[in-house]
Amino acid sequence: MKTLHTKICLFLLVWSAPFWAQSQTNDESLVKEGRKSIEIDVNSIDRYYEQRKQQQSGMASTSELDTADIQDPIDDLQNQPLINNVFYETDLRQAIQDIATQADISIVADNTVQGYVTMEIIDLPMEVALKRLLSVGGYTFKKLDGYYLVGSPDPSNPSFGLLSTTTSIPVNYIPVAQAVSLLSDYFAPFVKANIETNSLIVTGSPEIIESIKSDLKSIDQAPKQVMIKALVLEVKNADMLSAGIDWRFLGSQDNSALGGTAKLSTGLIDTLSAIFSFVRAGTGILPSGMSYSFMASINALATDGLAKIRANPSVVTTNAQPASIYISKEQYFSVVTGPVNYPYTRLEQVSVGIKLDITPFISDNNEITVKVVPEVSDAVGAGREGLPLVDRRTVNTTVRVKNNETIIIGGLTQENTRKVQNKIPILGHIPILGLLFSHTEYVKEVTDIIVFVTPEILNNM
Repeated sequence: MKTLHTKICLFLLVWSAPFWAQSQTNDESLVKEGRKSIEIDVNSIDRYYEQRKQQQSGMASTSELDTADIQDPIDDLQNQPLINNVFYETDLRQAIQDIATQADISIVADNTVQGYVTMEIIDLPMEVALKRLLSVGGYTFKKLDGYYLVGSPDPSNPSFGLLSTTTSIPVNYIPVAQAVSLLSDYFAPFVKANIETNSLIVTGSPEIIESIKSDLKSIDQAPKQVMIKALVLEVKNADMLSAGIDWRFLGSQDNSALGGTAKLSTGLIDTLSAIFSFVRAGTGILPSGMSYSFMASINALATDGLAKIRANPSVVTTNAQPASIYISKEQYFSVVTGPVNYPYTRLEQVSVGIKLDITPFISDNNEITVKVVPEVSDAVGAGREGLPLVDRRTVNTTVRVKNNETIIIGGLTQENTRKVQNKIPILGHIPILGLLFSHTEYVKEVTDIIVFVTPEILNNM
């Protein structure tokens, strides 16, 4: 019996000898790789802490250090264990524990983790493998003090406070309230608006924070800017007729009524009657190449006293944002009010002048849709009981033009009747008899207000 036991032991020893040799060879190679890895890790750690000491002592700033070296080597993916596994309809919690066993780390899954997974993982660092595994159910993880916590990034999850982080994301070009409204409703529980700093305060998992940053980048774009050049011209019909310009000239067949578009030739530009009859018909567009000749004609009219430039402002606004130009004057009227036995006088203030509300919308091909609302008002006197009378003329129109074309808005006509008295010197001032040496007539004046608006797209800096 003793001899049989000895023979069996010798047989097992001879049979297992090749495996012992192979195991010893593998162990030697693992030891060599381990020594090499330890040397790399030690050098990386020494370099890391040396740079930290330099930064704290002020010898080097963060910008001067290599950001790859400044990262804690313990968190480097290259130093994490590689995961190899195949999961087929495996319970997700079991799959998480399998990865934890392979990596020799502690992973804790909260009560929200559930479901099944089918996946093949080959030579992936532990955190990459875990992230890929959890993406199936929309879960996230966070490394805490000595372990990993896995759970749902839902704010209703009791573990949300441990799984989430809070960060501030600046919004550069649009109001933060608008940015919040443009983001997906899915992100609403994670986002709050800081109006004072125009930034988003986001509390969520790293995946949610990165998704919000990505979506915000496509939303928060620098808008194009538009310079609005406006000219408000006042022309009296009597002055134009005395200059030989007839308002009744109908122009060419290309002219259009209110809201239409027309192309003017250079010959018509040279003929002022054609220009003003065109704009008096309604709204038109003057091509950009004719603006200089046209403005020269306007300046000539103003110099000769045939027209009056009421306003010539310029303003810059961004795409789809309204711009307002208001040039006004304050007039006061005395109004008697109160009971009959105790009347008193108060001053009534009236603001009159020129107001322009302009909103440009720029298309991808640099065409501009302009919404224009001009208003011209004048105090024409006092009515019954001394109340002020204000004459207002307004138009509301939307026109599409090319860059640097001029929109022309006409037809804002005002009629005034004024009393004109002519007297013979000395004799016309004699009481009663002076009526025989004077003449009184009522003159009707027709005044046209013409508005020119030229939008020009500015190149973004």
